[in-house]
Order: sequence, then structure tokens, then C-alpha cells
Amino acid sequence: MSENEGVSQNNNGLGNKEKPVFHWRDKTTLSEINGIKKAFVEVLDLAEQRLNFFNREKIEEDRIAVVISAYDAKDLLPETIKHLVNQIKFANLQGEIFIIFNNGGGNTCEFIRDKISKEELERKKKELGLDDIIFGNTKPLQKKEEENDLRVVPRELQLAGNIEEKSGVRLVVINQLEEPENAGKIRALRDIYNFLILLNKKTGYYPRYLLAADAETRLICNDKELDQNFGLGHMISVSSNGEKMVGAKLNFVPYDNNGNPNFSEKIPPMQMTTNLMHGGNGFEWLPGGATLGDFSYMVAILSTISERLPGTRIEDVLTTVIAKAFGIETLIDEKVIHTNRCPNIKDKEAVFEQMLRWLKGAEGLRRLVGKSLAQKVIDNNLIEIIKKSLKKRSSTLPPVFFFADTFDLITLVLFNTNTSPSEK
Repeated sequence: MSENEGVSQNNNGLGNKEKPVFHWRDKTTLSEINGIKKAFVEVLDLAEQRLNFFNREKIEEDRIAVVISAYDAKDLLPETIKHLVNQIKFANLQGEIFIIFNNGGGNTCEFIRDKISKEELERKKKELGLDDIIFGNTKPLQKKEEENDLRVVPRELQLAGNIEEKSGVRLVVINQLEEPENAGKIRALRDIYNFLILLNKKTGYYPRYLLAADAETRLICNDKELDQNFGLGHMISVSSNGEKMVGAKLNFVPYDNNGNPNFSEKIPPMQMTTNLMHGGNGFEWLPGGATLGDFSYMVAILSTISERLPGTRIEDVLTTVIAKAFGIETLIDEKVIHTNRCPNIKDKEAVFEQMLRWLKGAEGLRRLVGKSLAQKVIDNNLIEIIKKSLKKRSSTLPPVFFFADTFDLITLVLFNTNTSPSEK
């Protein structure tokens, strides 16, 4: 079978009725361990616990779960969902696209809501190419949970339908109740990944693959010999049946008013530099908008990050660091790009802020996980290039961002509790 004819469904891969044993301390050097802060040791220990206790009895090789957190995304999601449905079907897969409306979702509920007529529901399914749409929501916390820190307690999800058995490609729409202390993409991901852990434990739900995506994600083959619908399929083909965690090559690009990437528009210089360097040696972090891996890898790692580090802006880089700490191979698929929305080049303040958020997270990461482990994911040269660009743009920028070796940014960056609902 040629590369772009689809993906084989009969591979034997990780954990096929076997329980792998993960010990991160066995996969890291002494110097790396010595550089890790206590807070991150606790993160690795929890991820290890979750990796080792997955129910792997009913792995479904031809099934995938896609997870998206959405806020103010009514103009993006229609085209994104149609795109992902085409990609899933072209790869000969079935599965679920989980979309959680982050802290109420902002205007996202204008795209689809649970209180619609049967006729409207059927029209929406046909329009998006879906076999079914299932609705759900988060439940209010119980009194005993309210005694804990509300920012870190997962909210329980309840669905109006059953997803245990395969049934084509389905959209699962979850409305996360709006709560002032529960804003942010990562806290929405916390709830959906906690739900997937419980679902696996209760029913054995285990699609072979999980794709972490964003509301604007497009997977595009940059090899003219491959079908444009084969982006996801190609990532799967190089993942060794999920045993490798695969990211698509990052491609910042402005979007038009119809929710589609506008490749004819100029890309801001800092974002263009990141596009060019991503995937090269020392710049191989798995992007939050397009990372694929074995279901247990992805759920265990991302559930731990979203629960223990709810204020982080760089769950993608943290995912890569944790994977490497466990000896899980990660790679960037150079034949597939994923689009990541960036501001118009004329909106200098927004361009600046997008890269500043990322830089703050990257600097905080080095302090948390240690230079040795961080250097495996982000080469310091990229950070220095962005720093210089930012310095030229702002004379009022606090000097703490340019001397992170002297200041502890962990609390500021990774444990920030004032995340806005749409923060990435």
C-alpha cells in the first residue's frame, strides 16, 4: 500500500494486552535529575503512576480521539471540524472529536449548542460530515471538593450519549460551566483528560491514537506527492503505531474572517523565525496544536500537566520534556505542517504579546526542569533570538524576562492563577 492510500489497521503496538512499566528515573541522567525542581519531580511521579495503570485490554487500532479546548472560536471550529473529519476518514479511522467549551466557551456556543431541534442537529451533522453529535457538560463541585483549591480540582463530566462503542466519526461537545476561578485552556483540558482516565478505567475505552489539537488546527502535507488529506495519516504512519509521539511542523500564519489560514498574508518576523527553526536539532518540541501519540501516553502526560500546572502557557513543551524523561521517542514530521494562528503583521502589539507569552513560559521551564533536560527540547539560541527581537520592541518590558537565570519564574509562569479564558 502506498503512503497516501490510508493507514493499516492491523498493527500490533504498545501495550497490546501487556502493561508496560515506566520509570522516569531509569531514563534520565544523574545531572538531569539533580537539575529538576521538587515540584516537577512530583509531576513526573504522577505521570509515571498514570502511565503504569492504564487499562490496555481493549485497544482499538482503528480508532482515534481528538481533544480541543475552545474559547471564542465560533468562526474557526466549523472549518476545523470538517478538516479533521476528512483527515480521520482518509486514514481509515473512526473516533471522537472532543471539544470542550473553555469556561463557557465565550462565543463558541454560537457555533453549536445542545438545545437545538432534531432537524437542526441533522443539518449540522451533514454539514460537518459527522456520523453523530453528543453533548455533555461539567457538573458543579461537591462540598467536600470545595474545601480544596478550586483551581486544581477536576470537574466531573456527564454526557447525554454513550461513546463506548465505535460509530463512525462523532463530535462530542462539552460545555464547561463558567466559573471565575476556573478560566484557561489548561483547566478545560484538565477536565476532559480526567474524564478520559475515568472512562478508560470504567469501560476500557482505548482508541489507539490521541491527537491534541487547537480550534484552528489544519494538518497540511507539504509534499506534493502526498494527498492533502493525508496529513494525519502520515503522522500515524511515522508514529510506529503510536509508540513514538509525533508533532506536525509548526506554521504560524494569519487567518481570514472565514476561519481559514491566509497563506498570502505576510507572517511577522519572530513567528517566521520560529516556523523556520521548528523541527531542527534543538527545536523539536511537540506543538500543542498537532501532537499525536498512543492514547495512554497523551492522556497520562497531559492530564498530569493540566492538573498540577494549571497556569502554564507551554503545555506543548512540557509534554515533550516529560516524554523525553520517560524515554518515549518524539519527532517532528517534516512532511506535515500544522497551522497556528498568529496576528496580522500590522498589529505589532498582538505580535509582540504572542511571542512574549511563549518566551516567559520557556524561561520558566528551564528553571523548573533544569537546563540539561530543557536543552533537549528548546535550544537556547531560539530563546536568545526572540529575546533580542522583544527587547527592540519594548523599552518598558520588565528586565526579569531577560535575566531568568537570576530570577525564579516558576510561580509567575507555571503556577499563574490569573489565566484569561482564551490564554494559550
